[in-house]
Amino acid sequence: MDCLTENQFNEFKVEYSSEYIIKNAIFNRLFSEYGLLTNNSGKIEFAISYSYYFFLGKYLTDNYADHKEDISAMVESSFARHNSLTLIFTIHHANDISIIDEILAHTMCAIDDIAPAKLTKEETSIYNELLHNVIPEKLESSCEVDLERTKERELRTKHEENISSSDEKIERLASKDETLNQVFQCNKNIEILSQILKNKTGSLKKSKIAEIVETICDAGLRLASIMLGDDREIKACVKFVYEQYKKSENYDSSKTDSFHLNEIHKMVTFRGMVWVLSSVEKSAKAINKPELREIITDLVSEKNSPAYHLIKYFYMLDTSTQFDENLKQEFEFMIKNYTRDKSIFMNRIVSIRTQHYEKTHRIKEKYRQTIFSLLKLKHKKVDVKLDALNL
Repeated sequence: MDCLTENQFNEFKVEYSSEYIIKNAIFNRLFSEYGLLTNNSGKIEFAISYSYYFFLGKYLTDNYADHKEDISAMVESSFARHNSLTLIFTIHHANDISIIDEILAHTMCAIDDIAPAKLTKEETSIYNELLHNVIPEKLESSCEVDLERTKERELRTKHEENISSSDEKIERLASKDETLNQVFQCNKNIEILSQILKNKTGSLKKSKIAEIVETICDAGLRLASIMLGDDREIKACVKFVYEQYKKSENYDSSKTDSFHLNEIHKMVTFRGMVWVLSSVEKSAKAINKPELREIITDLVSEKNSPAYHLIKYFYMLDTSTQFDENLKQEFEFMIKNYTRDKSIFMNRIVSIRTQHYEKTHRIKEKYRQTIFSLLKLKHKKVDVKLDALNL
């Protein structure tokens, strides 16, 4: 409950005053222009919604032993926004790592019957036809960096708003299906663990940070694995969707079965690939602190899979202040190790992600030439004035 009625607040005021010496002026100040509380049509609420979770988190931290079961229940249903926010602020106040270890354990156990994706040539072959015939090799743009970045921010804002508005739907779905429960839990725990990396890095040992990073990456790659498999699964899904479509009012009987099946196959495959890439991106975004580079480099060397190489490359793009020699070497490594004949999936994704970076960042001309040369794309020199900013 994040609000009280006036009567409930007055009861609290009387009870609190019976135990502590406090002036009425202090209570009045809570409702001042810059106060902590507001009276919204008889409902006493926090002026800033997150204040509620801040104080709730502090209370749970101070009374962890008494509320351990409640916190465990929140971790098991972390997909619920109320629970995830409570956990984030509880961890923020925590001085030990008990809660962190509990979240790590739940994340490791979520959909643990699925192995983390490696994104090998065999795993991603179901997307080959899509990449050959549907996904363009070269991204179109206005070539104006500031405009591209503005468009990117607008898309990100819209995406975040859509996520926020879907919370209630997610909770309803998760409460009805155990598998979906674990998928949503795994997804949300990545966000919670990411907040731990952002806020607690300085107070955690390197070994614990490495464990959190690995848990985040493996969780994201388990999510990716859900949409990887042989073509028979895709065809079964396409057939099911088509049968449902035929029963709907929108069914277009003027088109042939083969036409509909082909269109649905492209749609299902495309959405599957988007899911895979979103899962990889989620892991990369969750660990995007520059000071974690050494830990991430060691982990990637240990895992040595295409998936982990891709996560590291995304991480490097996200955390580098500019396209420098280190980023150039990482880019060259990806292109030379994942050529089109070895893995069209990895090759095309690295190409698209790099092109997007090039269109949203100012890069020295010598590096732009390297990018277009290795991607075998026609190179168009940018305005000299624009490029001079990087000299």
